[in-house]
Parts: sequence; structure tokens; C-alpha cells
Amino acid sequence: MEYGKQFNARHQYDGEGGRSFVRELRRLASRAWENDMPAELEKLLEQLVEGSRSNNVRRHLLLHPLEDFEMAVKRVEDLEKLEAVTAAPQEYLAVGHYGAQEVGHQAWQRG
Repeated sequence: MEYGKQFNARHQYDGEGGRSFVRELRRLASRAWENDMPAELEKLLEQLVEGSRSNNVRRHLLLHPLEDFEMAVKRVEDLEKLEAVTAAPQEYLAVGHYGAQEVGHQAWQRG
């Protein structure tokens, strides 16, 4: 398959970090548009948005477009970190009926 087609078809895999995805996009772009740096950067930005597996990342990059590719990559990394933190199970402190402090979701289940 031609590099341009591979580039356009490339999407971020489940479990693939932003840096790995960007590294692969760069590799394909450099082969598809060897002597056209402005076109390559524009297409990299577009495919970073289109190929991201995260709806939140895509939405953010569409609502807050960045012209600098490195800044866009940094933003993607920051958003991925934020998603990982917010998706992780959260421990919280709750006070039970008798004033005993309980940690975790069990406190809510005992209601």
C-alpha cells in the first residue's frame, strides 16, 4: 500500500500511547511527502485529530486547534494523562450512619 494511503488509514490502536502513534504518523508522512514539509505538518495535525482513539482528544483538538504540531502532541499527552486519572477507580472518604469513617465504594453500598 502506498505511504499516503497508509498514513490516511492509520488510527491509534487501543493501548497505544500518543507518542507511539505520533512516531508512526511521522514515519509514514516523511515517506509520503518527502520534500513537502508544510503539507506534511498540516496532514500530521489533521491525522492526529482524525486518528485519535479518544473522542475527548478529538473534540478538544477540533474546538481548540493548534497550528504547532509539537504543541498539539503535548496537548494530546496531557489529555491522555487526564483521561487515565479520571478513569482510574477513585478512593473517597465517607461517613457511615454511626459516624465511622469508611474508605471506598463499600461505604455507599452499606447506606
